Amino acid sequence: MVHTQKISLPTWMQEKTTRTLLEVCDAQDIPVRFVGGCVRDALLGKQSQDLDLATPVPPETVQEKLSTQNINVVPTGIDHGTVTVIIEGKPFEITTLRKDVETYGRHAKVAFTSDWAEDAARRDFTMNALSMDSDGTVYDYFTGFEDLTAGRVQFVGIPADRIQEDYLRILRLFRFYAYYGKEELGQEALLACQEFAGEIKTLSGERIHAEFFKILLAPNPAPVLELMQKHGVLGAILEVKDLKALATLVELEKSHDLATTAVRRLTSLLAFLDKPENIDAFAQSFKLSNKEKKHLAQLNDKQAVQLITKPFHRGLYFLGPDIFLDHILLMHVAGDFEEGAFEDALQAWKHWQPQTFPLTGQDALELGLEGKAVGATLSQTENWWVDQSFAPSREECLAHLGEQASLA
Repeated sequence: MVHTQKISLPTWMQEKTTRTLLEVCDAQDIPVRFVGGCVRDALLGKQSQDLDLATPVPPETVQEKLSTQNINVVPTGIDHGTVTVIIEGKPFEITTLRKDVETYGRHAKVAFTSDWAEDAARRDFTMNALSMDSDGTVYDYFTGFEDLTAGRVQFVGIPADRIQEDYLRILRLFRFYAYYGKEELGQEALLACQEFAGEIKTLSGERIHAEFFKILLAPNPAPVLELMQKHGVLGAILEVKDLKALATLVELEKSHDLATTAVRRLTSLLAFLDKPENIDAFAQSFKLSNKEKKHLAQLNDKQAVQLITKPFHRGLYFLGPDIFLDHILLMHVAGDFEEGAFEDALQAWKHWQPQTFPLTGQDALELGLEGKAVGATLSQTENWWVDQSFAPSREECLAHLGEQASLA
């Protein structure tokens, strides 16, 4: 049985591009409803960026009909029922309703259907099984609205069955709980997660990485990770001995109103990876991007930690303000600051003004320096300039460089 409820149209549904899409679909007899996160966010009064729609119409028909209206339609996943409609540069995914025929733990064999209830039944959580039509009517087949309002994250149907359809749903359960949960997770769901936790290793590193980083970026991830650890889920991803550091870091970020990063929070969970080969191995297994790998290496660089001493402008200049902030937060959590030093470092960070060294390699070459002597003398002069709190002018730096050149 379906329950319906009409809500005020969210802002994104009133935008010109959205209304154009809905009007064209209606004119071409393509019934559509919004599904997934945008419906959930609309009910919570939040803005959405990704607007996904569903339709009982086959994907080839959707593409054919909309293309006749000079609408740009890209068959991004037509074998799975998905086309991407682009209106004035804004993409909308339209997917044909589906039902599971067979599932294989990570993949499913699906068939298209015209039944909205069948499509809702294959979704993971009740709050994700909601759909909404163009006039703001929300269709609820599995107590999704009630659960969303109560902050109750629960599977559609039997947890063990849903998890065996896709083991990533174990991580998704904890991720949704981190963002939407108010009530405790049900014991049946937790026991199912515990039973199949070992299967997480059969998933790709990319999928694990994406879900785990979203959990780390939740407003308060430490209690969720503690629950994951209790039920054997966290250990299937990485080895963490103590979650207290993460909890302290999160509170520190909140108390000082600081933006966070997943890599900073990840670093608080891990023992120092002080060998490049260890960082390489972890980055490979966890499928970190090159940027994330570099960030992790910077936060586990003991030489960089040595730069975080008074005067703090040295660390700010050589590390950059972002890495400097990460280091002082992690050091404070680890108890590596003397009393008052963290606040001094944080104030130095807040008032930091970027500085540009006034010399270049060309200046050294013009003094007749060659080879390694160019970098060595330039580096020595730069360190001297930093030690002088960036006060020496270009002319003074040139004079100092000349003195170093004469000694080279």
